[in-house]
Amino acid sequence: MNGVLRNKKSIVMVILLLSVPTCLISAFEPSPAGGGWLEVSKPGGYAFVEDHDDFDANLGDKFKFTIEMWMYLKRPPRPRETWTLFHKEGSYLLTLGGRNVGVLGDIHPLAKDQMANISYYYMEEKSVSRSSRNYTQAMLPLNRWHHLAFVVGKHLVDRAGCRLFINGRQDGGLATVRPLGNTPLPLYIGGTDISPPGYQQIKWDRFTGGLIDEVRISNIARYSIADGFRFQPPHGRFSPDKNTLALWHFDGGRAEWLKDASGNGHTLTDVDVAYFHVDSRGKLPTLWGEIKKREAISR
Repeated sequence: MNGVLRNKKSIVMVILLLSVPTCLISAFEPSPAGGGWLEVSKPGGYAFVEDHDDFDANLGDKFKFTIEMWMYLKRPPRPRETWTLFHKEGSYLLTLGGRNVGVLGDIHPLAKDQMANISYYYMEEKSVSRSSRNYTQAMLPLNRWHHLAFVVGKHLVDRAGCRLFINGRQDGGLATVRPLGNTPLPLYIGGTDISPPGYQQIKWDRFTGGLIDEVRISNIARYSIADGFRFQPPHGRFSPDKNTLALWHFDGGRAEWLKDASGNGHTLTDVDVAYFHVDSRGKLPTLWGEIKKREAISR
């Protein structure tokens, strides 16, 4: 009798263990690009790639480039919390901030129903241009993937500008843009180790409140910057083309996860960023070990 009970308990335990990976995998919907993602799970985490002309000099001289990504929000930023989505010091910066947070000394007051502010900065040799907008949860829902595109281009013969698109909708912009600043500093994704100059009371925090996927840098304006222009965000993995300078899918095994799919060799380096790969086809002990690892980090 005891043997039968033990067998029944074992069967129940196996069923429970096999059902856990499905719950964990479905906790975050895969991005429209599919595959894995970049998750900054520790306060000091970020990914970076060393300076290259593809990140500034090969972009700014033509006044045409696009930096885009998929972003997933697990929670809103807290008051005085500023998440860095991407940052090339002296060139460009995209942040998502909480209540009453300024990146360069400016303050972004949020109304009671607003949860976050998205700001982007175009940095020239001796000046900085900024645009920002406040968002409610209805405008930028949590637990959902959002497509962000930072686009610089020309839509008139003598006029250049930059726009930020959220899910294909244009949200603000800068009317004129002068040559992009060119510095020897790295490109950061999901955080940065650089502090805002002169504003020690403000921190550029790591993006611990969400996920990032499918980051692509192109030397063309992939979407028009004409006022009122909208587009359907792309779905599926980006295929590199002649205008792709860098592309990170964040897919595959640990060795391939941060590799540049453009063929230009811009492999990222991760700092305090945890990689997780749960393979439901694996053996139960290995599978359970991966699950326990993920649980320990998420606590």
